[in-house]
Amino acid sequence: MIGRRIILLISSECRAPPPNPAVSNSIKEAQQQATLARKTLKEGEKNAAAAKVEDRAAIKEQAKIKYMQYKTNVIQHFLKAEKHATGNEKLAIQMELAQKYWYSQNYRLCLEYYTRVAEGTDQIYLRKEALMHVSQCQNKIADTDRNDTRE
Repeated sequence: MIGRRIILLISSECRAPPPNPAVSNSIKEAQQQATLARKTLKEGEKNAAAAKVEDRAAIKEQAKIKYMQYKTNVIQHFLKAEKHATGNEKLAIQMELAQKYWYSQNYRLCLEYYTRVAEGTDQIYLRKEALMHVSQCQNKIADTDRNDTRE
């Protein structure tokens, strides 16, 4: 959902130069890794359902470990793409990285990337969106810090 909004926001700008091939390749690799991650979880669930009761937890755990490795690879490919990207393409990648960090509950890196987008864009609505997410990240960090001090 967010990715589509970003594309709309960025594509509304003037014609941009063709994308850097290194960026395109990294994004394709990230998409492939994300697909493999989803398939791994589905396959793990299917295999666990067909296995003996005592083996199900181990099968699900192995699938989860593979899933996490694929998700780590996705982030690495986006980071690689960010290094080669410029302009609006870079902003789109940074928004995607921020979203990935949000879902992995890494709120500090999420905050960093949404802040980069907010500071790096001239687009009013994109800045507004990024600043809204910055606020959400700050709230999550504050909640996490409060919970850590209680324990």
